[in-house]
Amino acid sequence: MPEKLTLPSFPTPLKPRYRAIIVGASGGIGAAVSRRLAQEGYTLALVDLNEKALKGLCNEINQKSGETRASYYVITLLSMILFQMRCAALSRTLAD
Repeated sequence: MPEKLTLPSFPTPLKPRYRAIIVGASGGIGAAVSRRLAQEGYTLALVDLNEKALKGLCNEINQKSGETRASYYVITLLSMILFQMRCAALSRTLAD
């Protein structure tokens, strides 16, 4: 039975929860930065074209951290307006 993932602990003024949106997260430098920030306790929004790689990276990060630390969002080249809307939604989501 897989381990149950929990949400990151509630932030306080003395222990804030840092957040990052990483575009191009599915491979190379983006994946390395994602892993590093997750190790440092960041809550991540991973954005890229490759859904399979994003999902795998997201699962890897969440399994290693033992909590839901990363979420992924697939963006296509033809949907730049949608991309801008999703960035605004991500900003609101991560601000909670």
